[in-house]
Amino acid sequence: MDTYLDLPKTGSDISGETTFDFINPSGSAYFVLETITTSSIYDGASPKNFNGTFTSSSVSGIVSSPYQVGIVVPPGSSSFNFTPDNAVVGSTYTIRGTGMYSFSIS
Repeated sequence: MDTYLDLPKTGSDISGETTFDFINPSGSAYFVLETITTSSIYDGASPKNFNGTFTSSSVSGIVSSPYQVGIVVPPGSSSFNFTPDNAVVGSTYTIRGTGMYSFSIS
């Protein structure tokens, strides 16, 4: 399990179902996974890291594209699961966020 407190940073490899757990003691917070590009646009060379299945009973409004995923992190404890269509290499995406929350990936 990886725990992150300082953002942004690159992520961990993702293969198979992966759980993102959040603890948000405050109000508004956001969490984003974003594919790293070599230019200012996503092109044929950009991996489609976030094609797959997202599930959650505690996070609503997961917004995703093949290159990004974003959520509103609700106050309290919450989580979502992501199962990628293809393995995701950790060095090909960044983790970004706003708000005073902690999270872990397992």
